[in-house]
Amino acid sequence: SCPRCRRPPRVCYCADLPPAPLRALATHVLVLQHRHEQRRRAAISSVPIIAHVLVPTTVVAVDDAGVGPGSSEALDRLLFDGAAAAFERVFVLFPDAAAKTLNAELLAGIDAKTLADSRGGGGRGTEEAPPSTLLVVLDGTWTEAKKVLFHSRPHFDALAGQRRSLGRTFEFVCLDLSDAESATPLPNIYGDLRREPMEGCMATLEAVALALKALETKDSGERLYAALLAGFRGMVTRQQELVASGRQRALEQHGGVSKRDAVLQRRKRQLEQSASEPDAQDRGGADDASRSEQRRVREYVFVNTLVDFRHRKQLVQQGPSVRCTYDEARDKCQELNVGRARGQRLAMMPFDTFCQQQQQQQREEYTSPADA
Repeated sequence: SCPRCRRPPRVCYCADLPPAPLRALATHVLVLQHRHEQRRRAAISSVPIIAHVLVPTTVVAVDDAGVGPGSSEALDRLLFDGAAAAFERVFVLFPDAAAKTLNAELLAGIDAKTLADSRGGGGRGTEEAPPSTLLVVLDGTWTEAKKVLFHSRPHFDALAGQRRSLGRTFEFVCLDLSDAESATPLPNIYGDLRREPMEGCMATLEAVALALKALETKDSGERLYAALLAGFRGMVTRQQELVASGRQRALEQHGGVSKRDAVLQRRKRQLEQSASEPDAQDRGGADDASRSEQRRVREYVFVNTLVDFRHRKQLVQQGPSVRCTYDEARDKCQELNVGRARGQRLAMMPFDTFCQQQQQQQREEYTSPADA
């Protein structure tokens, strides 16, 4: 394997990395990486690229129990010990309901509130280095990241109080994807290699790159942003080429038929065979009840679930409803999902169930508190 990226030569992406890691002017990136991400998804994880491109970067493996004082020496040194107060700002990058948008307006407000007093009221010139910042990023699936944050939240809240009493900043932040000049929304660089659970999601590296554009000076932010994305695209391209060659070999071994097409063909044959069999009147019991329900004609709808970046979900009907049996609705749903990426696929449900869930969503919207 390559001594730098530790990958086999055919998927080595070192040619797309800078000769030596680039140093951020004032930002230290701390990645809390879930152990499952570290073990099971190492081949396509974006976190190693961050460490190869950017210094200073610290990666700490965590689990569902979260983090707190004493959980690791690196975390104590950067977050929980008294020396951690050397960072003027600590930002936890996670889009929960209380997160503030990381943009120039937020940073200017923080500077005006906390830095002017500590520097005798003097302002910071546009070319001066920004204040020292610790950027905390959670790496894992959405479920894993939310578990880590949930169990770490009491320690983070206590730390926030301690830092604010010292005139230091601690904030939960989310990216500003509305400002095209400072944070242009990116297409999913992973492509089919790793599909995101909802539209607008991005890899950990992409989130770090965009955050650095806001936290660093313009020149430094642009330089780090370009280097991070170049390394990431290099890794993805080589991994996609490897996957494509494997798929081609599999097609050649199975007569040119993909696994998905083979499953659909087998299911179609099973349905045709089932339709040709005469109804059995003596089967009885649960099996008979199940068959009766599947042959019942009722109204079905096809829906997908839209999730915004704060994890609010909404069912949206796609196309007209249909009156058919359960098996017919399932076949129709499979046809509609051909070519759809994960996160964009449709589900089927009875129309009355869909109406009930819509009413429940409306009640929750009326009773939920307004966003901060």
